[in-house]
Amino acid sequence: MHSYHRRSIRIYFAILWLLAVLSAPATMETAVGGDNTDYVGMVDPYIMSARGRWFFFGTGRRPFGMVNVFLDTHNAGQGGGGYNYRFNEVIGFCHLHGWMTVGLDVMPTTGGDYKLNKNGWKSPFSRDTEIVRPGYHKVYLDKYSMQVEVTSTERVGFHRYTYPKGGRADIIFSLGGPSGSATMTNGHVSATGINELEGYYDRIKGTWGGPPAVRTFFVVKLDISVCPKGTSLYHDS
Repeated sequence: MHSYHRRSIRIYFAILWLLAVLSAPATMETAVGGDNTDYVGMVDPYIMSARGRWFFFGTGRRPFGMVNVFLDTHNAGQGGGGYNYRFNEVIGFCHLHGWMTVGLDVMPTTGGDYKLNKNGWKSPFSRDTEIVRPGYHKVYLDKYSMQVEVTSTERVGFHRYTYPKGGRADIIFSLGGPSGSATMTNGHVSATGINELEGYYDRIKGTWGGPPAVRTFFVVKLDISVCPKGTSLYHDS
């Protein structure tokens, strides 16, 4: 996939249905009863992130929302997995951080300098350039010289990727292997349009039980063309 300068990806994500509702990033201004105090701005998402649980950190989520998209720095299940402040490498952006819910894992890259596993595509980052607040997360991927921003509605995760240098840009969709508190398997994705993908994967081996397998369906929409309709891109058997 090739991209020039500023590109964005919107990920439409559903389990039982799709609700394609576009929404602006969460506003940080709160006014209740004439009080202009910015209470949301007082929230510190980093609290407890040095110990962490898979679902505790929640920059890219809405109250009671299904989608909770943010970057993962550690892939160690419920205890310390997900976003863990002690680690300084991005291993992907997962859309479901819940009790026994995992995936869809996405990793943007540039230059083709990666291998197809988390250790092979991960990127270091600096908290000097990171911005975290309720409903919004921005990080600069040092390995790929690119900026990533994420936010969400209740059921839709939004990504915006900025490539200052242009050139080749690939987006990796990880549909197999360990992801936080469970494992993904039986993944499949295909093109349903020149800028739309859809697919599914099964969640198995939940750390704390739950159904033996849960199938999750997803749709991805991008603002650039990627491949002809009907192309089967990947299948994990």
